[in-house]
Amino acid sequence: MTPIAGRVLVTGAAGAIGRAVVRRLVADGAEVIGTDLGELPAALPAIAWTPADLTVPAERARLVAATDGPLAGLVHASGIVSTTLAADIAESEWDRVFAVNVKAPFFLSRDLAPRLGAGSSVVFIGSIAAFRGTPDAPVYAASKAALRNVAATLALDWAARGVRVNCLAPGLVDTPMTDAMNDVLAARRGAPPDQVMAARVAPIPLQRAATPDDVAGMVAMLLSPDAAYVTGATLVGAGGLLAGAV
Repeated sequence: MTPIAGRVLVTGAAGAIGRAVVRRLVADGAEVIGTDLGELPAALPAIAWTPADLTVPAERARLVAATDGPLAGLVHASGIVSTTLAADIAESEWDRVFAVNVKAPFFLSRDLAPRLGAGSSVVFIGSIAAFRGTPDAPVYAASKAALRNVAATLALDWAARGVRVNCLAPGLVDTPMTDAMNDVLAARRGAPPDQVMAARVAPIPLQRAATPDDVAGMVAMLLSPDAAYVTGATLVGAGGLLAGAV
């Protein structure tokens, strides 16, 4: 696979998936700029780092100003999960999840659009939850469905400029966020967290959860010039989970 050359901005770069993406892209020869709420994590090989809360317009603007020069790629790995049931969701929680998972990626992408030239690639990391009802995480699922649409819309909007935009929809990924969700589900179901995880893995044809490195590999593929004819697509990386869906 031909690696992406040039500078790539990765949001949510301190999270499990974000770190894996940074390491993969650096190993492939890209220059990575990272951002997250806190400072640069130890041993993470980013060439530059700007801490920012991307839901705050002034902090997004500061990140854009710090990201001078052209970008070859942009990866939106930032995101939060909500496991509040539909009957209990407050409007403030709905607004917060959509602000982090949809609004911030959209406006940051739009503000960085002038830095994205022909041949550049944008990847939004969504979720398989975008394709199906998810009673255990309804706001999260709705936000990822919206993010998938944002990616498709920007792909059409920017196609004439030669900028590709795609969405990656992983299935179950073995991360601390997944562990936290398993704890919530375990409390609801009256079962140990390891049994909950086993039940979530059971329907996956490949019989395992993805690793953050698996996700990073899919991101690298979508960023690569080898995917030059792929735009407006949603790549489902879920171990075959949707293969039998109608």
